[in-house]
Parts: sequence; C-alpha cells; structure tokens
Amino acid sequence: MKLKKILSAIMVCVLSLFLVACGNSPKEKVATINPDDDIIMTIYAYDGAGESRFGLMNLGHSFLSFENVTEDSMMIGNYELAAGDIVTISTWCISDHFGIWYNTESNYIKYYDKYNGRFSVSVGLKKDSLDDLKKYMSKNDTWLPTKNCTNFSVGLWNTLCAKGERLKTPLIYTPGGLVKDIKSFTTFEKNKSITVSDRFGYFDSNKNFIQYAFDKAVAEV
Repeated sequence: MKLKKILSAIMVCVLSLFLVACGNSPKEKVATINPDDDIIMTIYAYDGAGESRFGLMNLGHSFLSFENVTEDSMMIGNYELAAGDIVTISTWCISDHFGIWYNTESNYIKYYDKYNGRFSVSVGLKKDSLDDLKKYMSKNDTWLPTKNCTNFSVGLWNTLCAKGERLKTPLIYTPGGLVKDIKSFTTFEKNKSITVSDRFGYFDSNKNFIQYAFDKAVAEV
C-alpha cells in the first residue's frame, strides 16, 4: 500500500511537470527597429555551404552593417558614414591587416555574388550607442583563430543591443552556429541587400584610412 502511494505521487509529479512544459511555449526572439532610431545595425552569417567545392570546405563568414538613417553624418569607429549610407565591417586575416576591414563584404557580394544564402537580423540603435561602438572596435581591431569574424560580430552586436535581443556566446564561434541563432528571431531575413561603397580598406595605427582597389585585396585573401 505504501509503495502504491509513492508511485502515485511520482506520477502526479511527472504529469505536473509535463503540463507545465506544454503550457509554456518558447519565447519568440524579436529585434526591434523604431521610427525614431538613428542607426540600423544588421548582423549577417553565411555557413559556407554553397561555396564548398570538390572536398574543400568553406567555413563561411560573419559580419555587420550599419545604416545611417539620419540627415547627418556619423562615425562608425573611425569611419565617417554619410547620411543614408551603409558600411559593412568585420575582421579579416588579409596579409596587410589582421583586423577590421570596411566594405569588404558588400564589394564581394557585388562583384563575386558571394554569401548567397546569408541570413541576417536587424535592430535599431540611437546615436548614443556610437561611443560604445567605437570603444569595442578599438579594443578588438585584430583577427586570431580564437577571435574570428563571428566572435567579433556577435561581441559587437551584444555590446550595443538590448538584453532580449542578444545572441548566444558559445565556447567556439562559427558562422554556421550564428546562422542557427539568427534564425531563432522572428524578424530574420535571407539575402538582405546591401548598398555598396567603393571606399574599401582599413585604418592603420595612426587612424589613416588605407584604401584598396577591390581586385588587389581579393588576390591576397
């Protein structure tokens, strides 16, 4: 009789847990853009699947874009972004500079149709985010295998957006993992278009912009 009571109690507990689990659906992740926002920040991830060929694996790429939706210019790090313009940024291991490059991705997309199948999510920011953006970029202007493009992009996104809009911070950062996290947002997009700027390059230690013709740098990637 005592055993039957114990088993009954266990069944009640199991049933209660089941009902609680069924009654609480996972929260939907939403990144918000408001009409009075000054900047639209977008994070992109491409898992490389469409560009892997003949046994050579492409591990993909992650990057961000910033769109100035005000009527005045603003600074994205050391880069002056004119009203209405967009800049893409990420870290690269290009021989001339292992660190942040500007407008590499938008030019790749325009001239070589790269990252076809990329996923993205966007969020609105105010101008008062720009100081934190600049601090993050100045401290993370480097590329290492352990501080790759996904690590940089997720870190900057999480620095600037609200808590409920933040992305996962895994032990190992990969574009493929970021794709899955981006797709957990109800507001994700596929192959979002990006306006191209020919101002392609990086800033040296003296904050001078070193500009390249795109075909020259592509040969060095």
